[in-house]
Parts: sequence; C-alpha cells; structure tokens
Amino acid sequence: MLEGLSERISKSLSRRSFLGSAISAAGAIALALVGVKPAFATYAINGCNLCYNPATCSYSGCSCQWSWLGHAVNNGDGTYDHYLCYECYTVNPCPPNPNDACQGVKCSKSVYSTTTGGGGGGVCNRKPC
Repeated sequence: MLEGLSERISKSLSRRSFLGSAISAAGAIALALVGVKPAFATYAINGCNLCYNPATCSYSGCSCQWSWLGHAVNNGDGTYDHYLCYECYTVNPCPPNPNDACQGVKCSKSVYSTTTGGGGGGVCNRKPC
C-alpha cells in the first residue's frame, strides 16, 4: 500500500516539475516575442556578461559607471586574455536596483586588460598563473 502511494506521489511530482518548466519556458518565449527585455545581462563578449552589445550603443554621457573583471578568455595556446567589463548608467547610484543590474543602463563595453600564462610559467591548473 505504501509502495503504491509512493509511486503515485513520485509520478505526480515529476509531472508537476515538467509542467512547471514547460510553462516557464513558454512564458519566456512569449515575452521575447513581444520584445520584453529580461532583467539580467544578456550579451556575452570577451568574458563579460553585459546588458547591451557594445556595437549597438554609444558609451558616453554616463551618470555613473560600474565595472568588474570579466572571466579569463582561453586563447588555446596556454595564454588567457583578461578584459574589464563596464556598464554606463543614466542614473546614480550604479546599479539603481540590485535585482535588475540592467535597469538604467545606457551602454556596455569590454576593454582589454592583459594576457597571462604562456612562456615562463605556463598555465597553473588551467587557470591563469
């Protein structure tokens, strides 16, 4: 009897999880089709997850700027490039809403910083030395 109850609960939860995921995916697709922008960074370039494609906006006239070090970019030869990631905000403080880092962003950019690894020391456990 307990075994049968356990199987029914398991099947019910599996279906519920599947349906929940399917509904969430359908909702995201519907929002994308009508042009609603998600509340998180959506453009990846040079190890940076940015709010906007830098080629489609003008990075000037910022009220404030937020920056961070992007993920190391593997060059495939034992070296890694490092970029600084930037968001240009039209409002202050940066970001105005910690739950939506793209709110108030005018433009994004990534700037080359340095290359590490390669000659001399090489790569330490697949991470820059």
